[in-house]
Amino acid sequence: MTALSANLQPLAWAHGFIKSTNRAAASQYANGAHGWLGSMTMSVDGVARPVVSGTAMAAVCTTIPGADANGGVVLSARQAAVTVQFAAGNSKTLGVTSITYGSTIAILIQQATDGGGATTNTAAEMCNLIRSNGETDRLLRCKPTGSGAGLTATAAATPIKFITMLGVAQYEYNALAGALTLNVCDGFQVGQWGAIPDTATPPVLNSVAYIIDDATVSGSADPLAFTAPYGLLDSRGQAYVNLQEAR
Repeated sequence: MTALSANLQPLAWAHGFIKSTNRAAASQYANGAHGWLGSMTMSVDGVARPVVSGTAMAAVCTTIPGADANGGVVLSARQAAVTVQFAAGNSKTLGVTSITYGSTIAILIQQATDGGGATTNTAAEMCNLIRSNGETDRLLRCKPTGSGAGLTATAAATPIKFITMLGVAQYEYNALAGALTLNVCDGFQVGQWGAIPDTATPPVLNSVAYIIDDATVSGSADPLAFTAPYGLLDSRGQAYVNLQEAR
């Protein structure tokens, strides 16, 4: 990965212009974070911070604990006000029971259980279910903790962190002091952005890229990372990621 270590100029937009500007859902930049001019920026429940992936992304997501360290489920929501519940029961089959739309989007998932009510599905199986269901995949990102081979556990309706792409910062935000709350005074630009391809696993042109930090895109799958179309080439051979379609 090649995260930014200085302000980026000039800003590398395809054809020299942005498509639109997003406003942060809240006017705060995350304490302890440093966002450079030109850094790809995300919002976690309305607080802006540089884009991350992997363990750093998992740390700002919601984790529903499992029976052991390999049975937890790490989740983030693609929309605001989503809750997830893992239900108990006797002799049940793993499946999505209901998705209720109202002031919150309430997702109820039935765990697989035996005749005595003990859970029998693993965290990996739970994440496979969430990704294979068109509606839960539209609403959630999901990854098991550890190996994913542990059993999940019953959980009451749990609010899931809403994590969304804001776009490219137009100013530098330095909140490394930790105690200082910085106001987000500008919008974040989206469009076809000249992100840096990861040297180890670059994305394939005309495919989906994984956005792995505030400057870099990769072809290596990360279930919690933002994805976006990747492929437009300009006359210099620069490829661009479509930030307005990041999800």
